[in-house]
Amino acid sequence: MIRSGAGDRGPVTAPTAVSRSLALSARSVSSKATIAALTALWELPAGLAGPRTALALAGLLLLATPLLLPRRNPARQGRRLTGTRSPAG
Repeated sequence: MIRSGAGDRGPVTAPTAVSRSLALSARSVSSKATIAALTALWELPAGLAGPRTALALAGLLLLATPLLLPRRNPARQGRRLTGTRSPAG
């Protein structure tokens, strides 16, 4: 046994530690591969339009990301917070 765990997890055995280590390694590799792929993909607009235009486009895309989030229904949220029911339901 490597160490005793805290809380509900119990003791961490060698196979558990190895599997966690492999999962972290896989996450690191996939993260680096994703970053490399997106960087290579982003070179296309930078090469075609120039770096300043590509940076401006990146800024606009970052500003537009909140529009991709799901919208909340304020009436439904208010009903949930107050615990009152609407007259129709």
